[in-house]
Amino acid sequence: MTMTSRWEQQGIPNPGSDEAYAQGCECARMDNSRGRGFPMNGELCFWITEGCPVHWHVEDTAPL
Repeated sequence: MTMTSRWEQQGIPNPGSDEAYAQGCECARMDNSRGRGFPMNGELCFWITEGCPVHWHVEDTAPL
């Protein structure tokens, strides 16, 4: 059974994949099975590196 990740559903290449690295991904390649991830509780999961320009989405809500 092939699982689709939430990243793929959003049109973003999976963390650790060649496509993601071409876009500047900094997430662990080996830990993410080169973009294949790992199943957990029925979902496809990935390790995300803090600050990854492709996968680390932090909304800046600090006042100016």
